[in-house]
Amino acid sequence: MEQKLRQEVKALLEQKGVDWIIGFAPGSLKFTTTPLITKDKNDAERLVINPFIVNNLAKFLTEIKGRVGIVAKGCDSRSIVSLIQDNKVVREDVVILAVPCPGLIDLAKVERLVGKDRDELDDITREGGRVIIKVDGKKREFPATRVLFDHCLACEL
Repeated sequence: MEQKLRQEVKALLEQKGVDWIIGFAPGSLKFTTTPLITKDKNDAERLVINPFIVNNLAKFLTEIKGRVGIVAKGCDSRSIVSLIQDNKVVREDVVILAVPCPGLIDLAKVERLVGKDRDELDDITREGGRVIIKVDGKKREFPATRVLFDHCLACEL
């Protein structure tokens, strides 16, 4: 899915379908992402989709002039629609790059469950309805519902 998104973004920028792309890039902290706002087609390779894309990127739409491609989860698309309805964003200036949201991992919940700080965790992966946390070389599994943000459970339905 990430590769497909990267190809689409690169094509949009190359073909001048958009002036800007707003998406997610790896964060400076472990298991985080940060907003990526770019005009550079080469930045498409930095785009990520993972269980840590917690930011709602719609807030940047009112700050950027020109035609914008935005990576949006289902819950974020509601914010984009509201901005359009409130005449804060022109619909024709927005290209929505929809990505599925199977629920986002709440790192604070993970840290409490395993009794470790995120920097001490080796890996966190989601496999269906389970989240696998690797710490000190050992795997621990939890039902996804125990580590997701509570508001994201609605996105899964």
